[in-house]
Amino acid sequence: MGSRRRRSLIGMAAGTVVVCATLAGTGAAAHQPGSAQFRTAAEQPSLDLFAQSTALAKFGGIDLEIFRPALTGQFAQFSIFVPTGFDLGLSRAVGTKVGTLVAWEAAGTPHLGPITVDDPAKHTADQCSTGTHQAVWTLAPAGMTSLPAYIDRTSASETALGGYKIVICVPSSATSGLTLDQFDIALNLTNPSSAGFYMWRVFVTPYLGTVANPSGAYELRSREPLPLSLSLRGRYLKGRAVLTGRLVTPSAPSSGLFIDLYTERSGRFVYTTYMKTHSGGRFSFSRRIRKTTRFYAEIDSYRGCQEASVAPAGCISETMVSASSPNVRVRVPKRR
Repeated sequence: MGSRRRRSLIGMAAGTVVVCATLAGTGAAAHQPGSAQFRTAAEQPSLDLFAQSTALAKFGGIDLEIFRPALTGQFAQFSIFVPTGFDLGLSRAVGTKVGTLVAWEAAGTPHLGPITVDDPAKHTADQCSTGTHQAVWTLAPAGMTSLPAYIDRTSASETALGGYKIVICVPSSATSGLTLDQFDIALNLTNPSSAGFYMWRVFVTPYLGTVANPSGAYELRSREPLPLSLSLRGRYLKGRAVLTGRLVTPSAPSSGLFIDLYTERSGRFVYTTYMKTHSGGRFSFSRRIRKTTRFYAEIDSYRGCQEASVAPAGCISETMVSASSPNVRVRVPKRR
């Protein structure tokens, strides 16, 4: 098993962001400890997607968690392809906050800061991406140099990858003094209005020493079927919490996907166990409890890439959006 901490941005609505660092081994790998497939995932770069809303045409936050394990090349550049149909709201005025960034050091130190709209005319000569861009956003993590994000509509062959392309360059540790192993890029955007299967893609260019290595660029994917809902109900039966739920995804198969269960302990939710969905997206858990307890469920699905990639080093991994159910409380009856 790896030693990665699962870190994510929770509560992206209304400009409120809470940084959550939960010791959970290595993402999906720690959640499914008995699976050789998920132990392999511990050592692979990944793109994890956390959506505030999975309803059609809904405005909300989405967190792209881009991770690289130890012994892989440091991040030099991200090319993020936003699926066609998502609206980034590029007409927002200069200075408007459109999201939040956390850049994580390998040692676990977070660098948190806002993502704001900038003037594209100020960045036409930037070495990372020269020329005129449809929009430029500035990522300003505390304790780090600001990072411009260059945004353009895709054209030619890149239209097959998404509707927009966002390019971000990252200084090497030799320049910045920081060894970064994860970026949480949380954006406020509007979901597509049509039901469908949407694929987020990030092409990562690593450093080779202190020089960017385009020939080593690889692709990470995360799929987001919309609309999507995850329900959970609970009842008490003979000393146990019996929890049942259903994953509903009209635009994609809902069986055979991993659902993680979280249990509240000492005021915080911790990962407990996992289950695969059955026919119709249904799943169930049974946990022994001694007092009234709250639970919630979350999608957590990792697999190998299903299609060939145009990235020189191929596609490394593919996940599914991590949507959560509402919290449920299972009451233990008082003894008479």
